[in-house]
Amino acid sequence: MRIRVFCCVVLSVFATGLSAADLKIGFVNVARLLEKAPQAERAKKDLEREFKPRDTKLMNEQKAIKSMEEKLAKDEAVMSESERQKLERDRNPSSKRSSS
Repeated sequence: MRIRVFCCVVLSVFATGLSAADLKIGFVNVARLLEKAPQAERAKKDLEREFKPRDTKLMNEQKAIKSMEEKLAKDEAVMSESERQKLERDRNPSSKRSSS
């Protein structure tokens, strides 16, 4: 009886060992897959093409606001109150929209 149990245990260990050797575990790097996939590249190009005009407009507005801020900082001491207020209104478009 003990020999039978021992044989069963030994056989089950070998059988488990063989099936574990055949077992393969895979890993998918989703970030790399999304970065390198042709569909992702095409979607990225489509998004860039769609939003490029808006991005360009925002960059131009940012440059204009920066130059207005520099002018305000440089000429604030010699500007009249109305000129200063006009420049501040032009610099801050959100206040212009709310007053309209």
